[in-house]
Amino acid sequence: MHTSKVTQKGQIVIPQDLRKKYKLSTNSPVMVTEMDGHIAVIPVVDDPVKDGYGRVRLVASVKDMFSEFHREEQEIENRKLSRLDQLSR
Repeated sequence: MHTSKVTQKGQIVIPQDLRKKYKLSTNSPVMVTEMDGHIAVIPVVDDPVKDGYGRVRLVASVKDMFSEFHREEQEIENRKLSRLDQLSR
C-alpha cells in the first residue's frame, strides 16, 4: 500500500511503480471519481476495446452462444404460435 499527501493545490503523487504498471506518464489523462465511499483514480485509455482485448474469457464460442440464443428464440415463437392456434379453435 502506498500513501501520499494532498498538496495545497489538491494534488497527490501517484507512486512510480503504479505509474509504470498503469503506463501513466506526464499529462496522461485519468478519471477521478468516487466509488463505494472511496476516491478512485482510473487511467483513461485511448481505445477501450483494444485495451480490454484478452481480458474476458468466454465459456463458449460466440457461434455456440448465438446458436443457443436462436434456439431459445425459436422456442418462444413456437409457444406463441401454439397459444394462438389453441385460441383460434
